[in-house]
Amino acid sequence: MQLKTNIADSMKQWFPMRVTYSRQMNVKAYLDEHDIRSFVPMQYTNYVENKRVKRKLVPAVNNLIFIFSDQKTITRLKQQTVECEPLRYMIQRSVVSDKPDTIMTVPTRQMENFIHATEVNMDEVVYLSADDLKGKVNAHVTITSGPFEGVEGVVRRVKGNKHVVVELEGFGGYVINFIPNAFILKK
Repeated sequence: MQLKTNIADSMKQWFPMRVTYSRQMNVKAYLDEHDIRSFVPMQYTNYVENKRVKRKLVPAVNNLIFIFSDQKTITRLKQQTVECEPLRYMIQRSVVSDKPDTIMTVPTRQMENFIHATEVNMDEVVYLSADDLKGKVNAHVTITSGPFEGVEGVVRRVKGNKHVVVELEGFGGYVINFIPNAFILKK
């Protein structure tokens, strides 16, 4: 099937989507093949095989993928391709009874910042769920130098230590293991 994917970037948005039965990597492979940008939060996990501890890069959140496209294209993909059939829109429920529910999106700048934090080195970041990141934010910061230069985040106490955290509200975030204080600019 030939898909038109040259939609102006101004019309595209990041859609967080659920994927049934943990098929997010299959969906991502299909989208990559068709030049549709997507992102699956990943993390390393240790497992034992033949009495040896091994590491494997796996999705940090089961059944979650972020897709950069327009809603019309995603809906068409869901309806017309077997590979994208498992996609489900995430819905923001309205707290006001006369307002309709809306399909969730993530602001492009926030999503690009989140992705940038993971592109450098997956060994330097740890994914934590939204529940793990609850608590007081100490400061909003920008990393000014080093491999994470340009990444924006917040300083939070995680497991007793202060870290820069790049998060997507409601989804979780990546904790950057170490950033020298000289590389951090408070906003």
